[in-house]
Formats: sequence, structure tokens, C-alpha cells
Amino acid sequence: MLPSRIPSSKGCEYSSVWESAAGGGRWPIYGGTNEGFLFRLDARAGRAVNLGKPAVARGLRCLAVSKSGIVYGMTGEPEGLARLFRYSPADGFTDLGRPVLSQKALWRGHRFSAAACGPAGAIIFGEDDTQSHLWVYDAR
Repeated sequence: MLPSRIPSSKGCEYSSVWESAAGGGRWPIYGGTNEGFLFRLDARAGRAVNLGKPAVARGLRCLAVSKSGIVYGMTGEPEGLARLFRYSPADGFTDLGRPVLSQKALWRGHRFSAAACGPAGAIIFGEDDTQSHLWVYDAR
């Protein structure tokens, strides 16, 4: 158990939930909260280091760490449209916009609940909706 709490807004410390996680191995463990905060777990110091919020929206539904150590994730509330972001320890947050696919018909990504780094370096996101899709983001 960590002696410190995960990041939260003032007054919401007891309702903050660790919603997503990624990393490990040669990269730090990153976590996301239901309020939309990204944090880095510093296990040696026994604390969660708040890295901020990539978007105004609540919710940081899923995270993945690329082969180069860049964090990718989806923000957004369960019934809203998702938003893709990137976090680099050197450069901070970059908003990559809303995921939109336009092959046969226009499709906007709503709810995402899974993310992973693929073997070729692409980031794969999984939707959590009635008509779910896998989305591939070329992070190279």
C-alpha cells in the first residue's frame, strides 16, 4: 500500500479511483484516474507523482506506453466522445484530437477501455460500446 494518495481535485480525495494503468519493465508505471489525472507511480518513494490532466474532461479510460517510452491514452466521460493524447516526460502533454475513422462511413470513437503497444510500435485501442472496434494509431 502506498503512503500517499492518487491525484484528485481538492475535496474529492476519497472518491478518486485508479481507472487505468500501463508501463512496467523498463518504463515507469503510469496510472489514470476517474477525474482525468495522469500520474507516475514512484514505488521506491512510495508515492504517486501527479503529471496533470491532458484534457478538461473527466476520465482517463486507458493507457499504453510505446516502445520509446511515450504514454498514449484516451480521455473522456463514459457517454461522451473520446479524446486521444500523448505524454512525453520531456515535452509534456499533446492533444491528438478525437479519434475519427472514415472508410465506408464516418465513425467517431466514444468509449475506450483497453490499450496496448503492438509489436511494430503501433498503439492499439479497444472500444467498450455496443458496436465496438479496434483502433490502430501509428505512433512512429
